Amino acid sequence: MMGALQIRALMNEVVASNAMTLKAFNDAFLREGQMPIEMMRAAITRQPLTRDYTARWKYYGDVRPQ
Repeated sequence: MMGALQIRALMNEVVASNAMTLKAFNDAFLREGQMPIEMMRAAITRQPLTRDYTARWKYYGDVRPQ
């Protein structure tokens, strides 16, 4: 279920910002194959990666303990 939430958040991010259509997102997601969601996000958004890159994207937004 966590993976589905991550994929949905990534889809909402790129489709809502008009970076790509839903069809283009689905095509790109299926074309890239199996990999961690953070790497999928980098591939879909064409984000340049460095050797010392660390994951910073949080699909759940700002969560504060109650």
